[in-house]
Amino acid sequence: MLYLRLTEIDWIEAADDLVRVHVGRTVHDHRATLAQLEQRLPAGRFLRIHRSTIVNVERIREFQPWFQGDWILVLSDGTRLQSGKSYRKKIRELMEG
Repeated sequence: MLYLRLTEIDWIEAADDLVRVHVGRTVHDHRATLAQLEQRLPAGRFLRIHRSTIVNVERIREFQPWFQGDWILVLSDGTRLQSGKSYRKKIRELMEG
């Protein structure tokens, strides 16, 4: 069993029947769904930006406009994550807040 502090997590992605937790250059696989993990994470610190992606909002360095109202979120390490249509409103709220 591996213990990770929430502050260490950069972003999380769905991958088949598990999630991949990105911590720096290291990736940890965990057998769970993204929805299950999302419920356990603090909403103010983590934001679902796509049906397969959750991001640590403290790691977001930049928002770049993308096609049809979507966004590319650039993380502090240069990772680029694309938002999804269903999550536009939450991203706008984060940018305004």
